[in-house]
Amino acid sequence: MVQQLKTQDIIFTTNTHYYQILERYPELQPKMEEIVTSWSQKTIFELAGIKKEDHIGVLYNSPLTVNYVERAIDYFKISYNKFSALNENNVQYLEDFVKQQNVIIAEPPCRIFKDMELQNLIHRKNIKLISFEYLVDKGSVMMIQKKLANLEDK
Repeated sequence: MVQQLKTQDIIFTTNTHYYQILERYPELQPKMEEIVTSWSQKTIFELAGIKKEDHIGVLYNSPLTVNYVERAIDYFKISYNKFSALNENNVQYLEDFVKQQNVIIAEPPCRIFKDMELQNLIHRKNIKLISFEYLVDKGSVMMIQKKLANLEDK
C-alpha cells in the first residue's frame, strides 16, 4: 500500500487517518493533505431528537464509528437511558439487537439501510433510524479544488 501511495501526487485523508498514516509513514507527509469533516445538519437534527428514556443502538463496521457517535452524543450533551453497539457483520444477532433499541444509529453504508426485512422491523416497531453522516468542511473543499487546479497547471 505504501508503495502505491508514494506514486501519487496528492494524498487526501480525513484528520483522523492523517495522523495514523503519518505515524507509520512519515515520508508521505509532503504529499498528504488533511481533510476536515463535520456532522451533517440532518444528523445533528436527528441526534437532537433523542430522549433521555431512549435505548440507543449503534451498528458499526469500524469501531471508530462507535467513538464518533459517542463523541457526538457527548458534544451535544444528549441524555439517554441505554447505549449499546453491535458490529453489523454479526448477522445472527442483528435482528434481536434492533428489537432491543428504539433508536438505531448507523453510517450510510450499513446493511440496515438496504435490508428490507430490517427496514420492515424498524417500521413496525417505530424505531428511529439515524443515518450518521459526515460532510467535508467548506475550507477543505476549497483546499482540494486549489490543489487539483495546481496539478492541472503542471
